[in-house]
Amino acid sequence: MVLAKRQFSKSESYFRTAIATATQRNPNPYDSEPYYNLGLSLSFQNKVDDAYNAFFKAAWSSAWQDGAYFSVAQIDIQRKDYSRALEHINWSLDRNARNGKAYLLKIHALRKLKRINEAIYVADVALKRDNFNLSALYELYNCYVDLDDESKTDELFSRFLLIGRGNAHTLIDFAIEYAALGLYKDAAELLLCADTKGSDDAMLNYYIGHYWCKGGIRIRVLLICKMRQPNI
Repeated sequence: MVLAKRQFSKSESYFRTAIATATQRNPNPYDSEPYYNLGLSLSFQNKVDDAYNAFFKAAWSSAWQDGAYFSVAQIDIQRKDYSRALEHINWSLDRNARNGKAYLLKIHALRKLKRINEAIYVADVALKRDNFNLSALYELYNCYVDLDDESKTDELFSRFLLIGRGNAHTLIDFAIEYAALGLYKDAAELLLCADTKGSDDAMLNYYIGHYWCKGGIRIRVLLICKMRQPNI
């Protein structure tokens, strides 16, 4: 409840107390949920190294392995450690192959490791599971951008626009997945695919500006704001 209220520092102390109680007689308790929640709390406080260790500890119990390794792999991507990210997201998918968000991590890691054909294969698998997985489709598009295959990129981008319908709030949901990996430029560029009829959408413009700022491209924020809101 405290974590849900975004009282992160306060929630951290509660989770540490729960862990201390659970580990009084067993250093590896049956239920590792407090470790996972501690990892979330630490992540929100930008205590990345401590969060990484907490998520790893949460993977001790099988019930939390898919979520724990998914969170570990997210941090690996943030650190640009793509080999470790691939290893950890595979462990997560071994436990839960239905996690659509996990495929974004795997495809992105493979793409950054220059294993493009494997990335394309994983993207196709993800899209067979869920044809509306826009993050997997966007990564598939980026695979063909990397290959300089113009006809395929045009086809996939048109497909992306068709499925997403340019809906700002749909795109925000998928952009958040990129932002969780520290891929703020990708998140902002995805949002720029929104229908221009929604250019006065306050939430959309907030996320675009926020992600460009987080990506360290502040001058681009001013240009985007001027383009989308010419009266400011």
